[in-house]
Amino acid sequence: MFDRSGMIQHWAVLGDFLWMNLAILLADNLQASAGISGNDIPLKPYWILSNLCYIPCVSIFKVILHYRIVRSEVIVGRLFCTIGLHMVLFLSALSLIRIDEGFSSVYIACFYGAFAPLLFAWRLLLRHFLKVCRMRGRNICKVVLVGNGDNMVELDAVMKDVMYGYKVEGIFFRGEAEILSPAGKSYEAELARLKAWLPRHTVQELYCGLPSVCHKDVLALIRYCENNMIRFYSVPNVCNYGKQRLQLNVLGEVPVLSIRREPLRRPMNRLVKRSFDLVCSALFLVTLFSCIILC
Repeated sequence: MFDRSGMIQHWAVLGDFLWMNLAILLADNLQASAGISGNDIPLKPYWILSNLCYIPCVSIFKVILHYRIVRSEVIVGRLFCTIGLHMVLFLSALSLIRIDEGFSSVYIACFYGAFAPLLFAWRLLLRHFLKVCRMRGRNICKVVLVGNGDNMVELDAVMKDVMYGYKVEGIFFRGEAEILSPAGKSYEAELARLKAWLPRHTVQELYCGLPSVCHKDVLALIRYCENNMIRFYSVPNVCNYGKQRLQLNVLGEVPVLSIRREPLRRPMNRLVKRSFDLVCSALFLVTLFSCIILC
């Protein structure tokens, strides 16, 4: 099975470097045409450092526009983080190599003023191009749905949106609750139909919503998917709990779903909160508390 997502990521990153180098030339020509002086560093160090500093940025904030379900504001937010990190690394590198002479702030402003719009436009246009291709039947992911329940019904409805690029090739175990009883004849018939159907069709992903009582058959599906290069996804029946994004944790060997990821469980967030508390307490003691004591 050939996955084109890696190729799309590479094209996006190559385009980023192209537009960044174009922004470097635009900033240099704009500063020269305006007759603004003060840039003591030639163009070559700007060009080399800017390209080198962008490599860790795209490695940390990876390309996500190829995801089948991703909002435009998420893409833009990640690009803001990418540009912010690049600015920090770029300015730090410039300060280190020419700390005595400095660098042109006008050039930096022109560079990022040109690079940011070009980067936003490039990524969003590429995302729109992917949507158009998927609407026309290109870059399609063929899937099969196995299971019953509200989650599987809603998943089927989501995948019918042509912009996501999914094509549901088959649906199994969809019907009354009795069909999910391993002891029933309907279950055996549906399972036999699924085993006969899979070898005759090409699918890239299988979404399984069978209950835990069918664990032997689920394990057989997992082995089949692993041996035939099919991505296997387990769909838990948690639709009635709400629409919030659940977080998967593991206690020992038992998977556990939590309703949220608490921000203060991250060390960086705890550090920021503790620093904020210390700064605010110190300011209160120096200003308002002193006035209260004196009064």
